[in-house]
Amino acid sequence: LTEALSSGACVLEELDVGGCGLGGAEAAALVQAGGMLQSLTLGEWAIPVGGLRSGEVAEVVAAGMALTDGEGGVVGALLRSSGGVMRVDLSGSTCSAECLRLIGEGLGASASPVAEVLLAGMKGAKAPELLPAVCRQVSREGSRVRVLRMGGNGAWGEGASASLVEALQSPSCVIEELDVGGCGLGGAETAALVQAGGRLQSLTLGEWAIPVG
Repeated sequence: LTEALSSGACVLEELDVGGCGLGGAEAAALVQAGGMLQSLTLGEWAIPVGGLRSGEVAEVVAAGMALTDGEGGVVGALLRSSGGVMRVDLSGSTCSAECLRLIGEGLGASASPVAEVLLAGMKGAKAPELLPAVCRQVSREGSRVRVLRMGGNGAWGEGASASLVEALQSPSCVIEELDVGGCGLGGAETAALVQAGGRLQSLTLGEWAIPVG
């Protein structure tokens, strides 16, 4: 199928191979081969690959969905190659650790003007596993991430917030709204977040969005 999609004669725009069990690399290869593809379905989600590649679609929204590793591979590849994604919303989604790794690789390397990263209440592999990629994105030169929501993912564990504190200290970081509700941060770790986030206007640790700004 990848070979057929690579043909100069292939004009396939909509491809549904839902449930076929493709891995991340195989699924990403389909997208790369299918230059005319507009829509690719690997599970529940008809991924708008054409719009994301062209910049006509500015949002990666898979909130509440059960994502396959193949979808993770496609999303990761599109985040790396697209220059127009402004919002990534995986709130309440279910991902394997491999799926989350593939998405994280793309998010961390993306040059898109991403303004909102929404990872609240994820199931399966948890949003904190995306912390390294998120921190790369929010601290890169020219970062536009102003909203970061990672609440509802359980306790992070001692010291897990250190990388986020470091990212918030970056001169490139412009985060204004941060939700880490339920992560179980102690007083010292919380104070460090506030001190590091010079642009922070709102910080959520539980039910209350504290107006720190």
